Parts: sequence; C-alpha cells; structure tokens
Amino acid sequence: MLQDRIQRLVESGVDLITVHGRNLKENKTKVREANWDAIALATRIAREHSGNEDFPVVANGGIEYGSDVDKCLQHTGASAVMSSESLLENPALFATSGLYAQDDVDMTPEQLFHRQIDLAEEYLDLATIYPPVPGSLGKMGGSFNVVRSHVFKMLYRYLEE
Repeated sequence: MLQDRIQRLVESGVDLITVHGRNLKENKTKVREANWDAIALATRIAREHSGNEDFPVVANGGIEYGSDVDKCLQHTGASAVMSSESLLENPALFATSGLYAQDDVDMTPEQLFHRQIDLAEEYLDLATIYPPVPGSLGKMGGSFNVVRSHVFKMLYRYLEE
C-alpha cells in the first residue's frame, strides 16, 4: 500500500513528499514514537521510482528535541524534518546555538523555566506587533484565542499545578 501511494504521488509530478511516521489510528499520545522505518522505506521508494537520488522527502513525527533532527535524518535518509506539537511547546526547537539549542533533558529545571518564560515573552511581543488577522480563526472566540493557546502550550507544565 505504501509503495503504491508513493509511486502514484511521484507519477503525479509532486515536487516533494512529506511522510508522517504514524497512521490514522495512532497519535503522539497513544504511540509515542513515530515509525522512522516507514519513513525510510517511503524515502527509498520515492527516490527509486523518481530516478532522482535526491528526491526531497520530509520526515514528520518523533521530533521532540533538537537532537532528534540528526537522529531522524540519519535513520530515514530524508531530506528534512518537520515538527508540530513539540514546536508549539518549544518554538526554539530548531535552534543551533545558545541556551535555546539545548535539549530539555540537558537543562536544569530553572534553565528550562527561564527559557520557556523568555520564549513566551518574545512570542507575546511579536503577537503585539503582528496580531492575528481578525476573523481568520472563525467567528467564535476571537483571533487572540490562538495567542492564548500558543502561550499555554509553552507554559502548560507550570500552569497545571
């Protein structure tokens, strides 16, 4: 099934393929790890079928820390990675230098707290300068619900107690 889908995508003329390492029944909460083996298989199929050894494949899933980027790229052979949930919690996930470049597990609780507060403050400053477009998120609740939601994602571990 995977082979057929990847081949049909390549034949349709897509410029790149993004592969999520989970199926419809799985999610990050129930199945913590993404299936990087499936992403590696999809990468191989896309490159073989296209005849382009550099056909761009983006791996999605299982990127929780910055150090996961290289691990995923090495395991899957993908061209790039993307992240969603982890990036909402840590917008500096892809930072390559400074305190923000450290994985959460390598930081003290105090360093982690200060990083999250700094990120939330920076985000609020940017949201003040570049507010969400009114009505872009529907009629209910207003556009700033997304700002509240993003700040909550960054600080939830401190707000739950």
